[in-house]
Amino acid sequence: MKIKTLIIILFIISYSCNRPATNNFVLSGTIDGDAPEIIYLTYSNKKDSCKVVNKSFKFKGCVATPTRAQFSIPPANTQDYPLYIESNSMTVKIKVDKKPYNGIDVNFIKLENVTGSKTAEIQKNYIKFYTNYNSSEEDNSKLFSKIRTIIKNNPKNVFSGDLLSDIANEEFFNRKKLLSLYSILDTSKQSKTSLETITKKLFPKTHVQIGDKMIDFILPNKDNILVQTKNYRNSYLFIDFWASWCAPCRKQSPELLKTYKIYKTKGFEILGVSIDQNKEQWLKAIEKDQLTWQNVIDTYGVDSNILNAYDATTSIPVNYLINKEGIVIKNNITTTELKEFLKNEFKSD
Repeated sequence: MKIKTLIIILFIISYSCNRPATNNFVLSGTIDGDAPEIIYLTYSNKKDSCKVVNKSFKFKGCVATPTRAQFSIPPANTQDYPLYIESNSMTVKIKVDKKPYNGIDVNFIKLENVTGSKTAEIQKNYIKFYTNYNSSEEDNSKLFSKIRTIIKNNPKNVFSGDLLSDIANEEFFNRKKLLSLYSILDTSKQSKTSLETITKKLFPKTHVQIGDKMIDFILPNKDNILVQTKNYRNSYLFIDFWASWCAPCRKQSPELLKTYKIYKTKGFEILGVSIDQNKEQWLKAIEKDQLTWQNVIDTYGVDSNILNAYDATTSIPVNYLINKEGIVIKNNITTTELKEFLKNEFKSD
């Protein structure tokens, strides 16, 4: 009986690993630059590792559909574009530059060439087009046509969903245009992450909007003292959602510091709201960046009513400018736009 059960279990394992054979992929890669001893590949909630020998590596796995993947090299890294793996024999050439950033060595990974993936070809074609995009009205129209063609020709491909997710998040087009793109996308074949982003942007529920009265909240600062947003009435309040691990967030800190120094005595305040899970890392970032405004922290992540209300659970930086009456007047503005607004608002001073 035990032998029979063991045979059945082994059959099930073998069946699940090998069925169907056409779902298997082989990814052979070479590295130009700073090659690590081990490289990791994350896809479909899996993280695989491979030894690098003579600047070469090979991953083997199984994917039923084109799947977004990412390389990683400890202790930290960033990759210019995601890799799309398919059930095929693929090759990839990457360039790795190790550079110091914020006190640690960061591996900057660049995809130089990918073969054996139809999705990678679609992606390469789009990137080539987008490289020359300059945000003019004419180019905006061309960009919309390009994206519409990609989605129309590849409605089931995950790249189409990822692309729509990215442009929805960056707010290139108005809601009407985004809905027209969404209507030709096969949503049954897209990733959960992309669909959540698209849905959140196209069908918002309770997020604070420009013109709304701000939703007041109370959070602890670095000294564990509760800070209440309602106490900022009669001042312009810039609420900045950030985290210690968010490079774009911290990159804007020097300019924010300059702006705060000029206008803090004229009726302008900044409230930093960290979404860090690690309080120690948050405190180190405040000290390292020399942030002089009030900073609070919300560690509840996607379960936080505050972060959900301000659409800051997954994508940061996010910011809101609140007027003296507590009304949201601007959202996700640059430090340059903030400086220009304050300059005009306080020019009589």
